Amino acid sequence: MKALESYGEGEQVPISEGPDFNGIAQAVSRGLGLPRGRVTVEDVPDGDQTIR
Repeated sequence: MKALESYGEGEQVPISEGPDFNGIAQAVSRGLGLPRGRVTVEDVPDGDQTIR
């Protein structure tokens, strides 16, 4: 799954301070109704993340 973001002219684009793997895993586990411990997030060389 890939997510695309777009911002209008003059809108502030948020800049992250680094990947939030725990936050991603929490959101995915909540959305799927799974315990947080069942979801893992890994960084891959191209800059994307793999979620299992």
